[in-house]
Amino acid sequence: MAMIDGRVVLQPVNGWRGIAIAGYFLAAWGYSSSGTLLYLCDIREPLRAVTHDSHYGIESLRGVAVSQKGVVALICDQMIKIITINDPIINTCLCAPPGHYFTDASFNDPGDLLFALISGRIKDSLCIWRCQDRVVNVETEWETHYEAVRRGYLGSRVIPHNTHQGCIIATEELFFPAQIRGRSQEILPRNHEVRLANVIAGCVFLDHSMITVERGPFSGRFRLKEYKIERQSLLPSTGVEICKLESRLDNPKRLLVVKEDENITVIVCNPNGTIEIVQIVPKPENDNSRKMLFHSLRLL
Repeated sequence: MAMIDGRVVLQPVNGWRGIAIAGYFLAAWGYSSSGTLLYLCDIREPLRAVTHDSHYGIESLRGVAVSQKGVVALICDQMIKIITINDPIINTCLCAPPGHYFTDASFNDPGDLLFALISGRIKDSLCIWRCQDRVVNVETEWETHYEAVRRGYLGSRVIPHNTHQGCIIATEELFFPAQIRGRSQEILPRNHEVRLANVIAGCVFLDHSMITVERGPFSGRFRLKEYKIERQSLLPSTGVEICKLESRLDNPKRLLVVKEDENITVIVCNPNGTIEIVQIVPKPENDNSRKMLFHSLRLL
């Protein structure tokens, strides 16, 4: 990896699978014929490339989460390896129970909580760890268990609230608010589920809305929608369209949603060498509503 005129230049291989950005920290990951690809950097300083080796044990890497404090969660099948970008020697391993698999993980905006989903044959689990001074405690802060939606299903996603100790869990087209209850072993039903078809990506906006990128029902065009979060994190079954994207997204991997403070930026990379950028910022008034700042195509 190198920095050229403010651009991050990755190794020229076809195996890159994803990128995560939080604050000044960036992580890119993927696979190549020689093994796992992993690059981490703090864009304020000379880039430090971290490559896969046997020390990390991340052969089954399925995703990466980054916090604004520079803490990185390497999501593997049966463990999450925690490292820090500016000090990769510090690392922690969070393990799934035998016969269970991690499906997703994400930090909240302050970076003091790590949310992770674990899938099993009988139950699915939401585990939350506390992160203090760039160190993740190995003991969970909260654990909540739900009826398994489908044995061995590995496609669930976790969408943390910005600052509240809560999150939304998405499994296929079903979204529901998680219940945070200490470390109870009770298996709970998935109450208050709503079906939201065609959602490609989503994140919480100012703790009061979920912003989604969705495929249009009758065309290939995509759109941004807002779903107001009601009390107890309940979601409505219908949302309000913010705008349509000009891009015709042929691959969700070309999409990146970046949160910075109270702003959300949606970036779509098009095969013709252009990118579309949509930024959502709160109005200066005290009504906590959303406002479109700009919506345009920019040449790379």
